[in-house]
Amino acid sequence: LPPNFNDDNFVPPKVANCIVNLLCERHEAIGVEAKVIKEYSLRKHLNKLFNEKVLRGDQSNFSGILEALNFDGNNKAINKAYEQHVLSVGDFDERIFL
Repeated sequence: LPPNFNDDNFVPPKVANCIVNLLCERHEAIGVEAKVIKEYSLRKHLNKLFNEKVLRGDQSNFSGILEALNFDGNNKAINKAYEQHVLSVGDFDERIFL
């Protein structure tokens, strides 16, 4: 969080900061590869989920997905979509290893 986050006059930035580099540094990953995956795979898949009305939030910048108002519905919808995918391809559910 920014140092002045708790100030009464804090104004959030127009564009959210990307935490990919920070996460990659902490977990010994390569930032460029993670950003490529985020930009070309994850973004495409998130847009597909928004277009299919699976996810709720702001599609233009992917905000609001984890907000309390949307979280439970999004969590249930993602789990349902994943279960349907696993059943349709006849694969096993990797969640059993978690």
